Amino acid sequence: MGYAQRWNEGKVEIEGPSYVMEFEQLALVMASPDEGRDFNDEGVAWVKQQIQKLHPKPVLLVAHGAPAGTFPENQDKGIHHPGFAEISAQPNLIAMISGDLHMDMDRTDHSKQLDGVHHLHIPALERTKIPNEDHHVPMFRLLTVMDDDQVIVDTYQVGLDGPLERHDYRFELSRTLQE
Repeated sequence: MGYAQRWNEGKVEIEGPSYVMEFEQLALVMASPDEGRDFNDEGVAWVKQQIQKLHPKPVLLVAHGAPAGTFPENQDKGIHHPGFAEISAQPNLIAMISGDLHMDMDRTDHSKQLDGVHHLHIPALERTKIPNEDHHVPMFRLLTVMDDDQVIVDTYQVGLDGPLERHDYRFELSRTLQE
């Protein structure tokens, strides 16, 4: 937690592995799992309460794993708690960021919208495990929120200049259902 306090420049008091960072345009709910990769009842209740308290402000939820089934490349891995569906249904939850699967960006569907929520694969440690470890192209992602509420997710391949157009993903800080 001491390291997190240093990069945070004292803007938010981080007292534990789950916390909220609120900004003018949006809030980040940083939710650490309670048991392995999953949440218990109290963890689900805490995440839901934080998102509801922030309403109508747009929220980006950052968690280790995505809800199980979000990414079919390993659909059994992820958050299994049945109460997590209530979190996904919160009207101000715009996106969920996870990185547990360490998916190969060229061989998986790493960014998608499901029921109005954008699910983004952005691992903190870039290495390929899904769909297998046979092929690895080092990449990293950068999420930028613009002044006009546009969110841009750029993907960079190590050794190349500029973001990769084939992995460009954009959305707005508002909840809209997919057509």
